[in-house]
Amino acid sequence: MKININQTLKDVDGVTSVKDQKTGKDLTLKDVCIGAVLMPVPRSYGQDGSIIDKGDSEKEKFEKWDIFKKLRDAVPNEQGEIWVELVSDTEVAIVKKWLAYFQPQLILGQAVDMIEGKV
Repeated sequence: MKININQTLKDVDGVTSVKDQKTGKDLTLKDVCIGAVLMPVPRSYGQDGSIIDKGDSEKEKFEKWDIFKKLRDAVPNEQGEIWVELVSDTEVAIVKKWLAYFQPQLILGQAVDMIEGKV
């Protein structure tokens, strides 16, 4: 699946671009996808000490790393679009899963629509 990751996310009005809080630049699909796959998922425990979430496995860490490299290394074409190829349903599912885990609905909904080519 080819995705234009240079698309800008919009604020609640659907017109104004969402700004990155650190840089002040427009927030892009590339930014939120990279953030989602690089964010570590730590092991979490219940009050009784039992493991609630095992965190990222070694395999998951390497899958997320491979996706990150594709996103990082993608370069703009002559029109300024940055296309990346996620070659398997697994890669797409990983990106969507971690976007859903880390992003609020406003960002998540737009990002998934962009990934699925609905925008």
